[in-house]
This record gives sequence, C-alpha cells and structure tokens, in this order.
Amino acid sequence: ICSRMGMILEALALYERDMQITERSLNNDDLRVIGSKYNSGLALCKLGRYAEALTLLEDVLRVRTAALGSEHVDVANALTCIGGIHSCTGQHAKALDRYEKATSIRKAALGPDHATVALSLRNSTTTLACLGQTSLAIEHCEEAYSIFLRQMGPDHPLTVEVKQLLADLNTGNPRAQAIATADPKATARPLHPVIEGLLRRHDEATRPCVRG
Repeated sequence: ICSRMGMILEALALYERDMQITERSLNNDDLRVIGSKYNSGLALCKLGRYAEALTLLEDVLRVRTAALGSEHVDVANALTCIGGIHSCTGQHAKALDRYEKATSIRKAALGPDHATVALSLRNSTTTLACLGQTSLAIEHCEEAYSIFLRQMGPDHPLTVEVKQLLADLNTGNPRAQAIATADPKATARPLHPVIEGLLRRHDEATRPCVRG
C-alpha cells in the first residue's frame, strides 16, 4: 500500500523489517527471504539508491538461479531489474547483457509472442540505441511492436510507446537514447522505465493480498 501511495521510504522501512524478521527465522537463501530482498531492492531503485539496490538484486539473482533454475521467469525478472540499474548508471553494455538473457528466458518459458518478451525487447532497444547499434535496435523494436500490436492492440499505451520509439529510431531522434539514459552525476536520477514497470506490476500483484 505504501509503495502505491508514493510513500517509498515508509515502504522500504517495512520491507527491511520484513527482511530482518524472515532472516532470523529462515535460512538466508530461503525464497521468502529473497522475496523481501527483492521488494527492498525495488524500493531502493525508486529512491535512486542504485548501488544498494544492485547488491540486493544480485543476491536475489544468485539464489533464484540456484533454487529455481537458470531458465525460470523469476530469474528473468531479477535480470531485468539489474539491467535497468546498469542502464541508469550508464553501463549500457552490462545492461544489454542482462536484457538479452531475460529475453531468452522469457521466450523459452512463455513463448515468443508473450507481452513480457516484447517488454524485454523494448528494454534492449533503448540500450542498443545508446550503444550506437541503431540497425539492431530497430530490429528489436520492430519485433516488440509486432508483439504488442497482436497482443494488446494498436491503442494500448505500450503499443503506442513502442511505435513512437520505432519512429524515433528511424528518424534519428535522440529521444530513443534519452529513454535509457540518466546522468550518473545527478543526485536525484529519474526512475528507469524498466524499474518503474516492475514496481507497478509488483504493486498490482500484491494488491489482492492486502487486508485493511
């Protein structure tokens, strides 16, 4: 609830308290402990505390890979968040590696026409643009747009966004790069769209579990 209301510091305090409680009663590598770390990592991302978030999310990735296998969609989710952090801090080659691994996992687990595959392709599109690999960025963007168009229709916000991104790439508009770029020297960095989307989906997924 706190996260959805924009009370990120309050949400982080609750996540960290939950993490401390679960660590005392469970093994540090228990998936419930890792769930608390994942939530804390997402909240830290929203606060722009990327170094702290990266430490937690790398641990999440390690445990999920060991416990669930390297091809599990939860591994892809962790990879995507880590990629978003690298992109925000200007480490686009590292970001691309994480995004491509996430795309591969999602294609194998969910099928090549799944909407989350398109999200992964959208993420790699902006990173490729930042690396100057425009032709490959256009290929990824066209694939993402095709999936969104089939799965969500032409008027869905994601379809519209990726259509605009494709147009920007084809016309050389620098906005295609700006989407994935944040000033690493800024004290208050904008939240990366990848992390924003994961936070939103996390909030929506937990909403039915909340009791007044």
